[in-house]
Amino acid sequence: MDLEDALKKASEIVEQADLPADLRPTAFQKAFDSLMGSASPAASPYAGIPAKQDAGSVASGGLEATAQKLSLPLEVVAEVFDISDGTLDVVVGFSRLADGDAAGTKQLAVLVAAGRQAAGIDSDGWTSAAEIREICKDFGKFDQANFGSTLKGMDKWFSISGSGRDRKVKMTRAGWEHAADLVRALTGEA
Repeated sequence: MDLEDALKKASEIVEQADLPADLRPTAFQKAFDSLMGSASPAASPYAGIPAKQDAGSVASGGLEATAQKLSLPLEVVAEVFDISDGTLDVVVGFSRLADGDAAGTKQLAVLVAAGRQAAGIDSDGWTSAAEIREICKDFGKFDQANFGSTLKGMDKWFSISGSGRDRKVKMTRAGWEHAADLVRALTGEA
């Protein structure tokens, strides 16, 4: 089976299974691996139970899972994200982000959380504020005095847990829609 057929078939399998959103990236990866013949034989009594993804499977299927979750073409998603060795990098050009630290932080927070959660990097479905903070620093959009309050103000797009350095965010339905719109806008696909 060629790559394109395997991607389409894996997508169909996941759709027909009607799984909760947090299980879809893992299910897609497992279905894709199975179709491509790269799944390892199951000798365990736990075969068929979704396992935590390892860095290799996240890297190989992360962009595809992200594209599927955002309902965007893979080539569009690849203009914004790079996923390798179990890590996510935001690769969109700095000049495409909104001016100002708060506006840029909001965009980057949505991109980081959506990318990590869709790719299965955050296996529990929650992205730590520390991961978002590091990307914001890389882009020069980190305002230490207001970072926490900026994230707190994003409760339309995130469920928020914890406080301070222990804060975590999880994408809401509105957040996923916003993430797809943001990727379209940043890549000129809007």
